[in-house]
Amino acid sequence: MNSDRVHAHLDDLVAEEHELLDRGVPEDGLSEQEDARLAAIKVELDSYSELLSQRRPPEGARLDREAAQIRSMESVDHLQ
Repeated sequence: MNSDRVHAHLDDLVAEEHELLDRGVPEDGLSEQEDARLAAIKVELDSYSELLSQRRPPEGARLDREAAQIRSMESVDHLQ
């Protein structure tokens, strides 16, 4: 996945996260489905954050940024 697509997807996830957070405040909270979606978004954001970290090579290293791969949601979830 190229960097433009990664950043566009991150923007979409952050917008959806903010929408859910705004909707859940303060009286009614979120439905179970919305709460589950918010949790899934957080895991996906962590996964993409890890992907971007992989693409940032250490100074002086010459790595192929496009070779970085997104980790499964399960492996990211276990990092928390």
